[in-house]
Amino acid sequence: MGELKNGLERDPNHLKEIKRYRDLSLKIYKRCYELNPKDYRYASSVAYRYYQNVNELTKPKGRRDGIAIEEIKNAHAWFDISLELYPESIKDNYRKGKMILDKQIDIMRYSGMDLTSEDFKGIDNLKGQAIKYLNKVIESYELITDGEKKNYYRNEYIKSLYTLAKFYIDEVNLNWDEYLCRRIGNKPYLPFFSKEEYLDYGKSLLAKCYKEVTDLDVDDELDIKLLFAKSKKAKIPPIDLVYSLGKVYSRIYFIKSVKKDKSDNEVYRSYAYKFLNGAIALRDEFKKQGIRFKRTDYIDYSLANLNIIDGKYIEAIKMTNMCRDDYIKNTYAAALILSNDKNNIKESIRVLRPLIREGNKTKKLSIALLAKAYELMGQEKEKLNLINDYKDNKHVDKLLEIIL
Repeated sequence: MGELKNGLERDPNHLKEIKRYRDLSLKIYKRCYELNPKDYRYASSVAYRYYQNVNELTKPKGRRDGIAIEEIKNAHAWFDISLELYPESIKDNYRKGKMILDKQIDIMRYSGMDLTSEDFKGIDNLKGQAIKYLNKVIESYELITDGEKKNYYRNEYIKSLYTLAKFYIDEVNLNWDEYLCRRIGNKPYLPFFSKEEYLDYGKSLLAKCYKEVTDLDVDDELDIKLLFAKSKKAKIPPIDLVYSLGKVYSRIYFIKSVKKDKSDNEVYRSYAYKFLNGAIALRDEFKKQGIRFKRTDYIDYSLANLNIIDGKYIEAIKMTNMCRDDYIKNTYAAALILSNDKNNIKESIRVLRPLIREGNKTKKLSIALLAKAYELMGQEKEKLNLINDYKDNKHVDKLLEIIL
């Protein structure tokens, strides 16, 4: 079907060859559909080819000989035909839902164009569609009683649980930058958390996914050796599941802490530490076994944030002092400032100054933190110059007003 081979994403001869096969496969499947339009499998095969095109065009080192948004439109058109013929299709419901959440919405958000209110309504509508399709997969799978059929669709079930859980968890905006600035500025923080119930949805889905992949319940003691062994064949890496569980529990704990809601708060706190520390332990097991592993500084970042919530600033500093990403350096600097140690505040200035540049997506927080560090070190001239440079930026102004 013209699948792209790793390492040949920029090879013109390979790209030309697989395009010929892709075009031929589409021509054959479309002709099959014309001859038998009541068989959903032909429409599904066309949709899958367009779906694969989207994946190949959007992955970091993928091919760049097509337009992803056009392939998405084509995939939707054929998925719609297939699902009209066979609404229970687990594979097509999964692919359509995942394509929306993982590809289409991001392309719309980061197109470089200013989004209108209609665009945002469109994105919200797409989210609703994706939830419907992925929930359909989960519901359909859980109704299957035939063991062989259940095994055949197990991967789509696991990936649907994980994709939908991640979506729910990331939909809840914690306003973390504002929280940090208010904490440093000693100002009260009483936010309204929209879609707070999504965290419970995400937690429930992750628990199911974790059980399906690892054979462990969230209440069970973490077995790092078992999780490492399961990593070799798991469709969702156990380290991603363990980290995601730590993330959702820490988010619920954060909201309860801010609201001073003590119901089960210690339970959520305990589980947050359990799973985030477990993710680090699993990462260390890979290192111990001499296996190269992807960068996972985001785990240290989440654990550092948890330590900041608990006022354990030295622990947060230790977790982040070697991290390279701009957003994590902000957390490192915030922990340094919160430690109320002059040497640490001086170090925060050293870290923050290089972050005041274009390309830093968390620049506005870097500016606010640096202004506060200047103030605490008595460097009024530097503070005023920095504020003056960004006096017309309303997003920066808001953080500066809170932190100073």
